[in-house]
Amino acid sequence: MAHAPKNTKIYAVGDVHGQLGHVQNLLPKIAADAAAWKGRKVLLFVGDLVDRGPHSKEVMELLVHEPLKADGFEQIAIRGNHEWKMHRFVDSLDNYEAWFKFGGIAALHSYGVRYTPTTPVEEAQADFNQAIPQSHVEFLEKMPLTHIEGDYLFVHAGVRPGVPLEEQEEYDLQYMREPFLSWPHGLPYTVVFGHTTLPQGKPLVDDDKIGIDTGAYMGGPLTAVVLWEDQVDFIQVTG
Repeated sequence: MAHAPKNTKIYAVGDVHGQLGHVQNLLPKIAADAAAWKGRKVLLFVGDLVDRGPHSKEVMELLVHEPLKADGFEQIAIRGNHEWKMHRFVDSLDNYEAWFKFGGIAALHSYGVRYTPTTPVEEAQADFNQAIPQSHVEFLEKMPLTHIEGDYLFVHAGVRPGVPLEEQEEYDLQYMREPFLSWPHGLPYTVVFGHTTLPQGKPLVDDDKIGIDTGAYMGGPLTAVVLWEDQVDFIQVTG
């Protein structure tokens, strides 16, 4: 049975994907749930804050200012594959087509960059670099790939089974689905992850993993798993 660190309560939030309303509805519920907690409080996002939904810029701006800091929360935001692609577009056009195809155009639009299929990509990149605040770039640069709290390992996508944590590939941590979803991973942690949208808006609780991407951008809820001592609970909201 996994345990959070002593005197610590963790709220880990699944994939936001530019759904500002969901986050704005979730944060007060987290603050209210933690109001009576006298110990350490952690607000953690497992990545994919941006793309697909209409408000990537606004979500980034909200988190840059650590909205629950005044309530005593530490904030950690894991890098997802969508943050990696957005950050890469700042100074590289390698593989930009994949970013555009999987939600990057919506992110550009949220920053006020007008892009159509006839827009030169170099122009879109230059406009994006003018539009994105330096604080957002620095936020993207500093996002870790993993975070550990007690017996819990937080990653965006998953881990490759049978591989020690220190030997895990960056690509797998940001993109892994199978065989992670179907096989025991073998690490001495319960892995909390997003990336893979779960059916019917229900989080996954397995022997060695907890999945919390419940499809907020597809009309599903935004989910936070609540971890303290040996307890596991969930808070869910819609936009």
